[in-house]
Amino acid sequence: MKKLLFVVALITFNFFSYGQNLKKFQCRDHKYGFKDKNTGEIVIPCRYDFVAGEFSEGIALILDNEKGWGYIDETGKTVIPFKHKYAHRFSDGLAAVYINDKWKFIDRNNKDVLSNLPYDHVIYFSEGLAAVGLNDKWGFIDKTGKVVIPLWYQSATSFSEGLAPTKLNGKWGFIDTNGKIAVQFRYDEVYNFCEGLAAVKLGGKFGFIDKTGKIVVPLRYDHVYDFRDGLAGVRLNGKWGFVDNTGKAVTPLKYQVIWDFSDGLALVQHNNRHGAIDKTGEEVVPINFGYEEAKKRMEIVIELLKLFDES
Repeated sequence: MKKLLFVVALITFNFFSYGQNLKKFQCRDHKYGFKDKNTGEIVIPCRYDFVAGEFSEGIALILDNEKGWGYIDETGKTVIPFKHKYAHRFSDGLAAVYINDKWKFIDRNNKDVLSNLPYDHVIYFSEGLAAVGLNDKWGFIDKTGKVVIPLWYQSATSFSEGLAPTKLNGKWGFIDTNGKIAVQFRYDEVYNFCEGLAAVKLGGKFGFIDKTGKIVVPLRYDHVYDFRDGLAGVRLNGKWGFVDNTGKAVTPLKYQVIWDFSDGLALVQHNNRHGAIDKTGEEVVPINFGYEEAKKRMEIVIELLKLFDES
């Protein structure tokens, strides 16, 4: 605790150089570019019509309204031409793209790995498998294109931590990479596993289950975020807070907005002001700033804590 208080006292007076970590931003002309998220320095100017998420495996998925989807690297160089009607981000070293009325997978060098796939829908590879859909039925293929889980589900998404959300008879559950049912089909909504737990929704309320299907955080919340650093954001009656992986509230549910924990700290908004809290709910950056200033101060605290840990 003394170490943390000392760090907080130093944040106004210390500045550090950070490695490049790019984050998209939008300019007044509605074009997109990328900034260094720590310094705010513009690394790639605003010249793109749309950016799908952030960089994945060192490559970003970009839209040119006239030409189509393509990919750039972290210097802004076009590495895969803007010519695809649809596209997904890179994952497991491959990206799914749609061109000439067919889906295919390409590698980082724009070489075809799987081409002319006979599916209506294709989702990116994760843990060696990709969800594919044909005539409203979904299953999974491997990187050779072989169907390893038959197309008999109503819907499916990518694998995470060994399990994938799948829908059957109007309800969602989970299967493993062998196609075996791991969690029965009983939920209205489910989300990928993260840190061993998955958010599920039933009867209008959210909670969390483990990989056996056991409910470990009761289904009582209006909305939830995935677990990060051992905690998950939960909302009840319009207010947000955090619970641990047993369902115990570790902060009051009082915040207007919360962000995920990163390196033990999380940004929060209360009474229209921003600050940062630790995992006990203690304010390490007072909730008295605008978003950008609070974020900058939190990042400085994180870097200082890392320095102390190394010393």
